[in-house]
Amino acid sequence: MQAHHRHAILALSLCSALGCRAVNVDPWRWARPFTAEEFNRSRAWGTEAVIKQLEMRTSFVRGGSDWFTTVDLRGVFWMRDANPEGYVLVDQLYPGDAELLAAKVRVLAPNARPVVLEGEAVTIETASTAAGGPSQRLRLKVPPYPAGTLLQLETKSEVRRLGAWFAYDLLARVPIEEYLLEVLYDPKVEIELLVYNPTPNLHVERVRDAVSPKVRLRARDLAPLVAEDLAPDPKAYAPWWSMRVSRQVSTNLEARGLDLWYLAFAIQTGGLEQESGPHLPSLDTRPDVEGCRDRRCQVARALLWLEQPGLPELPPAPAAEELQSAGDGQALPRARLLWAALKDAGLPVRWALASPRGSPTFDPKNPNPVALSDPLLYLPAVGDNPPMWIDPGCTYCGPGEVQEQFVGAPAVLGWGRGGPTPFTPTQVKATLPIPSQRTIRWRIQVDAAQNAAQVEVELAGRIRQEVLAKQLKLDDAASAQGVATWIKDRSPNASCSKVEPFPKSEVQPVRHLSCALPKLVRRDGPRWVVPLEMLNSRWDHSLLAERRRAPIEVPHSEVEVEELTLELPPGTRVVSTPKPRRVSGELFDMELKVQKIGDTLELRRTVRAQRGRVGADRYTQEKAILEEARALRGAEVILAPAGT
Repeated sequence: MQAHHRHAILALSLCSALGCRAVNVDPWRWARPFTAEEFNRSRAWGTEAVIKQLEMRTSFVRGGSDWFTTVDLRGVFWMRDANPEGYVLVDQLYPGDAELLAAKVRVLAPNARPVVLEGEAVTIETASTAAGGPSQRLRLKVPPYPAGTLLQLETKSEVRRLGAWFAYDLLARVPIEEYLLEVLYDPKVEIELLVYNPTPNLHVERVRDAVSPKVRLRARDLAPLVAEDLAPDPKAYAPWWSMRVSRQVSTNLEARGLDLWYLAFAIQTGGLEQESGPHLPSLDTRPDVEGCRDRRCQVARALLWLEQPGLPELPPAPAAEELQSAGDGQALPRARLLWAALKDAGLPVRWALASPRGSPTFDPKNPNPVALSDPLLYLPAVGDNPPMWIDPGCTYCGPGEVQEQFVGAPAVLGWGRGGPTPFTPTQVKATLPIPSQRTIRWRIQVDAAQNAAQVEVELAGRIRQEVLAKQLKLDDAASAQGVATWIKDRSPNASCSKVEPFPKSEVQPVRHLSCALPKLVRRDGPRWVVPLEMLNSRWDHSLLAERRRAPIEVPHSEVEVEELTLELPPGTRVVSTPKPRRVSGELFDMELKVQKIGDTLELRRTVRAQRGRVGADRYTQEKAILEEARALRGAEVILAPAGT
């Protein structure tokens, strides 16, 4: 199962030759209305439901050259709020040959008789995968229900897998009061149950039986996953677990003369690199590498070419899309297209599949296509050219640069230029993109009417590449509309008569705007009041919640500089301004400088974000720094005629 957290109340991930069969429980012992304590607990979590009980039993059975599994799941859910449109209770994806045997939901609404829903409450979607087998999705949706409804879920499926690798995790968006997982497996193999970020409410035991050995995990009061700003991957801090076969077992892949590494790469690349796979697709357009003296230049041009609209499409690899976990889901098609372009340019590019740094599901001795979910490209050293890693899923990375989670991450190199070569476990040795800096310079002629403004936006570092990639996809009209929205977010009555787009080239992007800011300045008797509403960076909209559960993570170092120069009318004096200040924490630093030079007043706000991670216990301190920065957006400069 692939996790789908966006809509389903329960997101399960299970990629295995295993299944789930529930133990006997009496779900209707919960058949009573929500108590005030339960209601308040659900409301305190900010969740729409509470999972009262979730119990699974997992069996692992060998049948010929395949592994067979029966997947059963039972859960008892209290739904706090009414839902007039129905609700997707569970969304699961089974990679492999799966058959749904039964699925039903018992519904007990307040002051009503129990209702059993079957058939139309469940939909099945089937799609082919690049590995040659189907995948099936189970989406279970219940009809509208009133507040305080009890739902009892039961599903039963049979899955036949090609191999004996698997990983499991359970990440729910609502609190779970009771949880039991029991894994039964073939005594000819050994199962490992690995628990990460354990808490005292988790207990694991192993029952060694000659006929049906098992591993059992019990948990109580599991906190829900709550979407929070600047939070790392939940697996970095929330309890979760995975299972794997610790001894290699024979599968029908060996009968085909394949191995599990081959399966992993075949799934991800869609067969592009198989010796018997399709030939290199023809490219109607190619990167312009004319004038390049080394391959670093060639790769840089290819990365920019990758952002051009209207590029050719390669044959899809549905299974790869299902396994893809990073970014916006575009890394795989981008990687396949870039691989084809670099091959066409004669570069000895190789596929590499990576597991984000710190991912405990990666085991070089036990290949797992799910753990290897992120594609990278690799150029080995040739002559004076050093080895180079390329991150196709990163729109702001240059040659030799990868996203933060891949620096030092484990990876496996696939085929070489001459055809299949031994798969090579390795480590990603690349650098991070240089820190971002965005500088916005405002020069405003203060008067009682138009307040003419010249605006200059300058980009450097990672954000330069990111914005350039976006610009290549925009026509002039779309770019102008984006500027209009951007300027109105900073001054609602602003209008611009001249908009100079960012140059669509590798030069340093600088944009110039000529605008009018009517109604910016207001009169207060003889005085003029200038609000600092044009201060508006991304950090003004971060860390707004009152409380925090997840750690705070800044994935990239960034600097936001906003320079405001007010050209004062002759004979004007400055009555008051915000006081210069500087506040610093572990992740954030905010500084305000103010100075009057002749007939101009200059204010400079700088917010620095340092790449790193701190615990939730630092939330108050880090939030206070950004609140200092936000407060300046409501500050004012007071001007008055000299002599008043």
